[in-house]
Amino acid sequence: MQRSEAILKATHILYNSGQDSCKLSAELILAYVLGCTRLDLLMYDKVEIASEDLEAYQKLIESRSQGEPLAYILGEREFYGLPFKVTQDTLIPRPETELLVDLVLALFPDDLPLFFADLGTGSGNIGLSLVNFRQNWRGFLLDKSLAALKVAQENAINLNLAWKVTLILATFLDPPMKSASLDFIVANPPYIALAEKDTVMPDVLSYEPKRALFSPNQGLYHLTACVKASQRLLHPGGYLLVEHGASQGDQVREIFKRHNFSHIKTESDLAGRDRVTWGAKS
Repeated sequence: MQRSEAILKATHILYNSGQDSCKLSAELILAYVLGCTRLDLLMYDKVEIASEDLEAYQKLIESRSQGEPLAYILGEREFYGLPFKVTQDTLIPRPETELLVDLVLALFPDDLPLFFADLGTGSGNIGLSLVNFRQNWRGFLLDKSLAALKVAQENAINLNLAWKVTLILATFLDPPMKSASLDFIVANPPYIALAEKDTVMPDVLSYEPKRALFSPNQGLYHLTACVKASQRLLHPGGYLLVEHGASQGDQVREIFKRHNFSHIKTESDLAGRDRVTWGAKS
């Protein structure tokens, strides 16, 4: 079967199964199987596909048609212009989370030596993006999942950033860094309330790690833990920035206030939804 024919058939399969970006997904998956680029597929669209490659391609298309996220099939997702390995042990990085990186880089435009923590680092996309754009920053990347930390470590090595970060197996409740030792803290913690499970997209619910999605206490347990830990770990004037749900802005700002933070603001994503709240330790 020629490449163009295989892509056309795969596109129809994905369309009929209700997936989005069907032709793009079909092309990306074939490029992944063949170890080439999408441009190669367009330039050499009449090339016959070897039987073993065609079989592998059809299996991956079947997985995508059943809802497996494209990022898990390809094993990679771009975030802030960088390629990050992802597995089902980590959340798939999302474009709206780039706001967190934008805000930190705007808060600290000069490349002074700073120390920070990324709580619940997952694939390491937030913390590694930060040290990639600031030569003199050093980060502690924390996660309670050893499997996730191994993915973050692989990403750090692949991006030549391992020397700038320390990976730590730890929870939000008691990060093992010294008190008043950090300049800022970032976190994209679990924040979906258990009662809102039915509102989560089926592919997210079926494939992404539930420990990184759901949080008790109406989705506020881990957000509160981040604020409490930051109150101890930040030096006076240090910043905490957390991603949260679109309906949680008021509640998160109140948690910040209760734990002696000031200059508290909530920033909206490109869709106009509350996405990141930040403040300074008083």
